Amino acid sequence: MNNKVRHAFALFFVLFLVICSFPVLFAIVQNIRNGVIRGYDTWMKNRKIKVVQPKKKINSPYGEKLPKHPPVIQPKKKVYSDSKYSIIRKYDAFSKLMLPERKHVEQWAINTFPFRDEFSTFNMAFKYHLGMVCPIEKEATIALPDSKYGTHLVQFYWNADRFSLSAGQMKLLNQYKRICEQNKAHLFFVFRPHEFGIHDRSWEAYKGLIVDKNEQLFQKAEQLRKNNYKVFELWDAMGQNIPREKHMDYWYRTDHHWNVYGALLGAKLIADYMNKNCGTSYDLKYFDPNTFICKSWKDVMIGSLGKKLSVSYSDGEKEDFDQLYPRYKTDFTIQIPELHYCRRGSFAIFFYNDRIRYDSLHSDCYSSFMGGSKGYVKIINHKIKEGKKVAVLKDSYSLAMAPYLALQTKELLLFDTRFISDKKVFEILREEKPNVFFVMCRSGF
Repeated sequence: MNNKVRHAFALFFVLFLVICSFPVLFAIVQNIRNGVIRGYDTWMKNRKIKVVQPKKKINSPYGEKLPKHPPVIQPKKKVYSDSKYSIIRKYDAFSKLMLPERKHVEQWAINTFPFRDEFSTFNMAFKYHLGMVCPIEKEATIALPDSKYGTHLVQFYWNADRFSLSAGQMKLLNQYKRICEQNKAHLFFVFRPHEFGIHDRSWEAYKGLIVDKNEQLFQKAEQLRKNNYKVFELWDAMGQNIPREKHMDYWYRTDHHWNVYGALLGAKLIADYMNKNCGTSYDLKYFDPNTFICKSWKDVMIGSLGKKLSVSYSDGEKEDFDQLYPRYKTDFTIQIPELHYCRRGSFAIFFYNDRIRYDSLHSDCYSSFMGGSKGYVKIINHKIKEGKKVAVLKDSYSLAMAPYLALQTKELLLFDTRFISDKKVFEILREEKPNVFFVMCRSGF
């Protein structure tokens, strides 16, 4: 064998080793990067958590005496286990690959693509410096940066085909109505607001889309009223309770969800509606944010729409993320049958603070409420011996609202038909027989 053949074989062997070892090297680099990020998150959490004690004096809704000085919620140090999280991550990826649906495989491939976030950020920065307005288009939704309320806001524009309920949707609603009539339960619909829809009726047109956001809510509400359904226009009620100049105190600037203060106000207004129409007895003073202990993470959150627009369009600004804890003792049980999950504890079990991270591209602060959306969740308040059972057909907006509604609700049932079939919901409603059932969701209705 001559030298040229030996050299060619050696070169081929070296290239073969490099190619084979690349996944291992990449995994090592990724683990080092993730370890640095986790260490940074832990350091930042211990530095930038602020706890504000309530000044307003209250009594416990459960008849207990409150301490003169409410306990300070100390930030807990998070201890990460690399092996634990890597195993969970690998198992999740493996289980998704085993699913027959193509969409799961495609989504897994997108999420695990090397340097996906970096490439996305570079792409948006390039467009930004070219002077592009750069809308994000997905189905009938377009997100744009907006400087009306701040430099890093985003907007929604909705297409006209979402302005009415289809015959199939009305047929489905009639089935819910029949079950409520059999159970002698109160049924009503809650039309929650868009993030910019409680004061302004119209926005400038874009690409021929109809962008009057409240018109969508108004037309669907009128359609339901004509079919003898009770409707509560939460968007209008919140507009009457929130001054125009204070609007953005109740919503995240880089996310389409309301923040904890918007969720608390929404829970208060819905509780007030149920008191007047459904025979409940919620004490509205316990929805006052000044009666809660506030735990705030400073400069931690960039919402999902802010991530899509990237730091170039959102100016890299982060928001504070607040949680409100009751001063009085609480005792809840959360059941998630699909996950075989059951946990009992204080109000703190509603929060999954491992979702709060200073690595903004991988953080999902909003899902720290209730741990994100699930198909069916049952919450039992053991402090209330006799009370109403309330069921909610929900979307992600109810994640932040549910814990505060549960403070005065004997049992709260949460359904999300994105993750559970309507047929299964029918079965649970027939079995549980709630006293009140209301619909507050964007998906489908």
